Amino acid sequence: MKKKLLAILLVSVMAIGAVLAFTGCKPNYVNTSGNYKEATEEDLAAAFENVNTSLNTDAFNIYYYINADSSGTLMGEDYVTKLKMEMDGIAKYDATNPALNIDYYIDLYSKAGEKEETQKEEFNMYMDTEYIYVKNNDSMFKVSVIFDDLLPSVPSIDIDAFLAEASAKFSNYNCSIAESGTTKKVKFELSYTDLNTNDFSVPVEANFPIELYIIINENNVTGIKVVGGGNVTVNDLQVNIDINLQIGHTNRSVPVPGNLDDYEFSSSLT
Repeated sequence: MKKKLLAILLVSVMAIGAVLAFTGCKPNYVNTSGNYKEATEEDLAAAFENVNTSLNTDAFNIYYYINADSSGTLMGEDYVTKLKMEMDGIAKYDATNPALNIDYYIDLYSKAGEKEETQKEEFNMYMDTEYIYVKNNDSMFKVSVIFDDLLPSVPSIDIDAFLAEASAKFSNYNCSIAESGTTKKVKFELSYTDLNTNDFSVPVEANFPIELYIIINENNVTGIKVVGGGNVTVNDLQVNIDINLQIGHTNRSVPVPGNLDDYEFSSSLT
């Protein structure tokens, strides 16, 4: 149960196991509006009592956005990185019948010393019970997949582990709850201003406030949203980050491309 806090927050990212992508307009798959009131530990315990914290086998809208840049010196070498990534689509978390249809975009520039690298990709990925189908410009191919490796488990929230990590790592830690009918919205306000530097082998300074929302409807977690932005400094290297991560229940089915027979078989994704 000694999970790292970010692993808990980003568990759905790890479950997907895919690249992220960037587009300009952020959707609102997880509605976080409401009349929030400060919550005590007792309020929080009551909010999660008898709640299924594993996302069920229904479909979920997925949106992940990261915009990051870094510059400075690390271990005697100059570094510059600019990265925009976004993933937008829909996934069904079902161990026996998983499916997803996701659009991706990634725009990367990096320089380490004299070595430069650029990458710009835009593609669609569809997965059914047999193949992963990838469409990138005029390239269309499919690969067989072992689904236990791709989606090893249904994402879930270990609330006890999360609260233990939050109490240990955050100097500014607030919780509030908004209730309307059968829906409860739990909001955590956290700030990486006082990281435990014993977790790192080099000095780390951070100013990185984030908000985590957990949406509960009829005793099921139906949405997770993480938003935030700030900077982290490691020695002389500063990283500025803006994130928006959403996973929200939907009644839509995973859309199926109409031309699956046109995808050529490949032995690998690379």
